[in-house]
Amino acid sequence: MLVTVSHQPAPVTEIVLNCIASNIPVPAYESFFNKRILPRRYFVFFDVLYQAARHNKQLWKVVTELHGGENDIPYGSCIFEAHVMTTLQENYYKWLFLLLSDVDEVRDEDFEEQFRMEYECIDEESGALPKDLIDYQETNSRLRPEVELYYDESENDKKKLFKVSADKEQLEQLKRKERKELETLVRDVKTSHQKKVENLRERVKYVREVKMRNGRDSRLSDDDIKKLVSAEKRKLIQFRMEEEGGNENYQPELKKRKILNDHKSRCSDLKVHFFRRTKEMLDREEADGLIASWERVYKYIINKHMKSTVREVEPVMKEPSKMLNELSKAVDLDEIMNGDQNTRCAWTAL
Repeated sequence: MLVTVSHQPAPVTEIVLNCIASNIPVPAYESFFNKRILPRRYFVFFDVLYQAARHNKQLWKVVTELHGGENDIPYGSCIFEAHVMTTLQENYYKWLFLLLSDVDEVRDEDFEEQFRMEYECIDEESGALPKDLIDYQETNSRLRPEVELYYDESENDKKKLFKVSADKEQLEQLKRKERKELETLVRDVKTSHQKKVENLRERVKYVREVKMRNGRDSRLSDDDIKKLVSAEKRKLIQFRMEEEGGNENYQPELKKRKILNDHKSRCSDLKVHFFRRTKEMLDREEADGLIASWERVYKYIINKHMKSTVREVEPVMKEPSKMLNELSKAVDLDEIMNGDQNTRCAWTAL
């Protein structure tokens, strides 16, 4: 059985709308991926985006709350998280375009005046980001400001690599440290995003103008507008134009067809390589104990810091072991395939 990852942008849409409403920059997607140096930002990814991709809310609820969170049941495999991260990076700009070009969802002034990305907001001289960021925005992060997550480099017990602090002095130190790490990350990647962000703004503005003219002086039908939106969003899908620096006129080579278990899918080499590198990174994190330690502290936070009482969860099936085993069906394909063929063919799931 292969992993399937939802391509619905609803969680990303919610995050972006909340950012616009609060007049804070939309996060750099790279900042979601590093639990070690940006645990608070990763918490948003895990709690919102990864959870949404997991589909079955009852399974997530049971794994989170069973025995008050004191359990070693995993949320999924490394291959599943690699799929989620790859899907997010591939579609981030496309999803932003679909949302921002919706004149009913986002008003002109919201797009022009309040939509900003972290790639755009870092100060050229100081390298600093704006004061208010998503990390402490209550509508997007359930992690309370008075609670801080951190990775303890000096800890030898793999079960305790991630810890929670509520000490005020330590909170400020951790907050400053994570913010500095975030600023460094954004500063390092922002140049590669300049053309993408400029192109996104340009295409959104163009499509919004076309939609606003429609019904007055435009001769485009609804189908014509749908075709226009479809054509524009494809240009913003990553892994397709990376090598050409976002050149709109670039025609990517045909995707190679991968076949596995009678299911057919096509994906670019860039996408396959990103997935493979991400999967290898997560495999190392799993071996180092980071993933298990993270899931343990996440369950602790949800049960101890977000609830007034902790209760045993009533299983939603008479045989909970069968239900919980569904989590392991985010199969490690190494069991049925070997080596590089694994990563190059796993895309039938997407």
